[in-house]
Amino acid sequence: MATTSRKTTSASGSKARATTPRKSRQARERVRVTVYLDEPLANWGKQQEGGLSELLRRLLMDAQQEQNSSHQHYPIEIMTPYKRLIDKKLAQGLTVDEEQELVQVRECINAFDRASPAWQRAQETATAIDQQLTDLRTFIQSHPKKSGDHPKKSEAVSV
Repeated sequence: MATTSRKTTSASGSKARATTPRKSRQARERVRVTVYLDEPLANWGKQQEGGLSELLRRLLMDAQQEQNSSHQHYPIEIMTPYKRLIDKKLAQGLTVDEEQELVQVRECINAFDRASPAWQRAQETATAIDQQLTDLRTFIQSHPKKSGDHPKKSEAVSV
């Protein structure tokens, strides 16, 4: 497919080269951007399947897809009253019954969050960190400091 190129200038004055396919009007415009990376990271990225550009493209598309899907995470039956109640709360006009309804809606939202794979991953990560801290404490306690040892200047001394 043939492409045409044109240079665009943003409001900040930076230049970017955009390429658009000639055949399809609905095709998305492509923009050239510059990304600054540390050399080791850039070299690692270049070794990935498709190279660094493809890796960045996939990461950005995944992030965009996750962001778009997160807005539709909750059912409309929960979001409609939530938005209504939050708007009223921001306008400082909630009644006692509406406050209670908002608490119930938030509990439903929290239940959806706890059922999500992201929540499960976060819980697994927190559990793994807790275990590592426990192991570290056990290791430190099993190796008591000798009475003749003095802290080095670089070590923090608690008083």
